[in-house]
Amino acid sequence: MAVVGFEVRSVALVGQIVNFLIALNTFATGYLAMLQPEIVYGPFEAKPSRRYEHSSLTPENAALHKARLLELMERDKPFLEAEITLPKLAQALDIPVAHLSRVLNDLCGRNFYELINQYRVEAAMRRLARPEAGGEKLISVALESGFNSVATFNRVFKELTGRTPSEYRKSQALRR
Repeated sequence: MAVVGFEVRSVALVGQIVNFLIALNTFATGYLAMLQPEIVYGPFEAKPSRRYEHSSLTPENAALHKARLLELMERDKPFLEAEITLPKLAQALDIPVAHLSRVLNDLCGRNFYELINQYRVEAAMRRLARPEAGGEKLISVALESGFNSVATFNRVFKELTGRTPSEYRKSQALRR
């Protein structure tokens, strides 16, 4: 009789442990679903950011605008103008400023100033790499590359290349 009472209690205890483990598993699954809902519900469709949810710019037009922008930058070199602005660049492309801004941010991965400064630094690097660049003043290189001042030129050049324009020019002279 004592053995039967012990078995009943053992079975009841095992039942409670199983119920506890089921509850723990349910809780853990729910917790993971809150942390990583894509595991439970599958991958989400990417929605446009709220900033652009009412934009009339289609992905096809955005790609076309990007191609036209890059072509304009190479052909007309608007970045060499010290007074270039986002609205002026949008006007040159004949597209709305908001569309150009979105193309720059979403497709080019940078803002207007980052794009312009990248092109300016690349132009300056080409000038500084020329054999006759040794006697050219940095202010001339800066202004002809579209920068308004030597200080801005030095700061941006170093941010993008890791060296100052002077260091870059010396390294190019050593290669010749």
